[in-house]
Amino acid sequence: MQRRVRFGVLCAALLAGAASLGADDGAAESPPLRDPRAMTFVAQTLAAITGGATVRDITFQATATYIAGSDQESGTARLVARGHQESRVVLSLDGGERKEVRQGIAGTWTGPDGQAHSVSLDNCWVDADWFFPALTLQALGKDPTLGVVLVGQETKNGQGLVHLQFFHTPRDQSPKLAVRDQALSAVDFYLDAASYLPVAIDFSLHPDDNPVMEIAVEIQLSDYRAVNGVQVPFHIQRYLKGSLVHDFVVSAVSINSGVPDSEFAIQAPLPGGGP
Repeated sequence: MQRRVRFGVLCAALLAGAASLGADDGAAESPPLRDPRAMTFVAQTLAAITGGATVRDITFQATATYIAGSDQESGTARLVARGHQESRVVLSLDGGERKEVRQGIAGTWTGPDGQAHSVSLDNCWVDADWFFPALTLQALGKDPTLGVVLVGQETKNGQGLVHLQFFHTPRDQSPKLAVRDQALSAVDFYLDAASYLPVAIDFSLHPDDNPVMEIAVEIQLSDYRAVNGVQVPFHIQRYLKGSLVHDFVVSAVSINSGVPDSEFAIQAPLPGGGP
């Protein structure tokens, strides 16, 4: 998948909306753009995944492979999401534990040395539920900042796909800041045109010392199986700049187990943040 429409379909609409508010920097009060065509596909996808049930939280237990250049480590992983803005990913690997926690527009990551570092604010606009993106689809019913547009229908490797793009429009923002944050929060969903299940999501991250530079991220989701009536991907792969970094093979899933707030507690980071 190639996610290169950030300043195309999405931002053309957003900039037009901002321009309609006038040239001043007053707060943007218009609701986020929700393309009716996109909302039709969202409804079909939610029906395919949940059958009308509500998923409040989900926990994956998995075997994990971590690849960084020539370094490859294996072990286990626990991935937890509650709603679309809270997640906890813990990898217990040969070289030690790696952890990332997201809570809204804040987050920390921890490496094998156990020291916590802040996740860059620019990297916290993207929804936290990347390993179970159905939670973002559900959030359209309760998060007034969340918008979605239909980019189009595509064919990749012989597979028909529906391409949607999600983004956030924070309230009480000036038009200029709103457009910036919408771009930072943009996530592309690729749905199988036959089953409507998500097969990939694409977004961008940014180095702390270079917020203009984009690092392309792609999540590939496959091997869907029914768990308590919910279709869940049992194979999750995460790519950075086209290279596989995380490979998860799910062994167990818990849905609506009542994940406590403590799972998403933000550890005090070291000064200066992290990469």
